Amino acid sequence: MIDKNQDRQTKALLALIEMIQTPLTAFARLQLADEFYTKEERAKLYAAYQTLLDADAAALNRLRETTPRDDLSWDAQVEKYGETAAKDRLAPQMAALDARRATSQGVTEFQGKHRLLMRLLESKALLEIGKYE
Repeated sequence: MIDKNQDRQTKALLALIEMIQTPLTAFARLQLADEFYTKEERAKLYAAYQTLLDADAAALNRLRETTPRDDLSWDAQVEKYGETAAKDRLAPQMAALDARRATSQGVTEFQGKHRLLMRLLESKALLEIGKYE
């Protein structure tokens, strides 16, 4: 009987610890961020990151818009339109693909350079989710 009661208490204690783990982690990351960035620097970096994300999303949308709808392979397009026309037909898509690669690389480089801020954003997102659970 004692073992069941102790097990129940242990499970309840673990549940409480899990509930406070996310806020404590977020608080620790915020305190650590204060050591490396001022509040103003963080705000500027968040804005720069959001700009990069917006540019990447726009580049992805442009890539989707320029993708031909007929799903023809390169060989099928060459056969149907000729090689020069096929290249011309895919030129907008290739330009959009290059632009998307550049924006994605910008996001990746920012994330690598500012790992602490990325962790802080993760914590903020978890705290926002926790409000509704």
